[in-house]
Amino acid sequence: MKKTFFLAVLSILSTAQFLYAQKNILKGYIIKLNNDTVKGYIDYKNWNKNPVSIHYYPTLNDKAQSLDVKSINGFGITDDKYVESYVSKAVKLETSPQQLGKLGFDKEPSFEDKVLFLHILNEGDLTLLKYVDDRSHFFIYDGNKTEELINKRYYVNESKNQIAYNSAYKEQLKDLFINNKDINENDIEKVSFFESEIIRIVQKYNQSRPNSYKPISTKNEKLTAKFGLILGGSYSTLSFRDVDFKGSTSIIPGVSLLLTIPRSSEKLGINFDLAYRSFKFDGTYQDKQSDFQYSNQTYAFDGKYLKLSAMFRYTFANTSLKPFINLGVSSAYAFKLEENTIFEDTFHSTTTVNQRNFFDELRKFDQGALFGAGLAIKHFRIEARGEISNGFSTITAIKTGITSGYLLVNYQF
Repeated sequence: MKKTFFLAVLSILSTAQFLYAQKNILKGYIIKLNNDTVKGYIDYKNWNKNPVSIHYYPTLNDKAQSLDVKSINGFGITDDKYVESYVSKAVKLETSPQQLGKLGFDKEPSFEDKVLFLHILNEGDLTLLKYVDDRSHFFIYDGNKTEELINKRYYVNESKNQIAYNSAYKEQLKDLFINNKDINENDIEKVSFFESEIIRIVQKYNQSRPNSYKPISTKNEKLTAKFGLILGGSYSTLSFRDVDFKGSTSIIPGVSLLLTIPRSSEKLGINFDLAYRSFKFDGTYQDKQSDFQYSNQTYAFDGKYLKLSAMFRYTFANTSLKPFINLGVSSAYAFKLEENTIFEDTFHSTTTVNQRNFFDELRKFDQGALFGAGLAIKHFRIEARGEISNGFSTITAIKTGITSGYLLVNYQF
């Protein structure tokens, strides 16, 4: 069983390594320097931070062209699943450190001249754009210039125990909206420096000017949850003193929840399992003082657990066949845990048989480390998983390590 388990893991990882090199090539377009729009395909990385260059394919049979901010005026993704648009802009980027511990004492922003790919969030008479490096920057393009909205924080005193904000973005918005009767100063004062808030106020302005407003159709990943049913089997071994235990097999039913992390091209996720787990370990041990004095001991442990597992999941390829690996921890509670140990104590020709447990009590909480690898095919997930847990010993100096191998089938809704 062990050999089969490790061969399955090795086979799955070999497949994953082969598919990992595949690219995520989606329908899209580029805007050339003469402003001509050319359709094609783009290697889409579901960027958390704005890209500095892209790989563009005129057709699926062509080699990739590496294009940076100075090669094109913009690009976009027009796939059924993902829709995003970027433009290349020369801007002044606010570069003051904004992490705690690195803040300065100057309330005035610091700028560097940059040429960047900016993500279009809302488009019209005013176009709202976003750039992400170590933080989110928001820009407004009014048809003439592109200006960053400023919300800089800084230390007020040398002891660094008080932080203030230069929220110049509110005055910037007031200047931009000065001729708009639908938005007053009170509306702007209520705008927090969050993406959703800034999109809302800019969209309100653009919608009041319908001749220029261009609704943005953006599709990208959000946090998703998938529930599932688990059925599989396990093979477990117990390591305790020098007792020779037989392995234990068990049926594993359970339920699962997979949370997919946004903007990871469905590659990163956190998987939770709640499953039933059981074991029965039987083993023998001889404690021998001499040929005339020894003890034959027969151990039996019977446990039934409810186990919760939490695992980080990485999926290697966004194809119909998706290899993945899991790494995480487990915590199990025993609602039934019993020991039945028989001692046959022999002294010369006299043998005394009695039942007395080695442990005064058994620990009902079991913690473990998990590693798994599998394949996802449509709604099904097939996984080989290994686990090492600390078992049921209540004596610090005596270990009861349980090593388990699982083969699981998960159907996700």
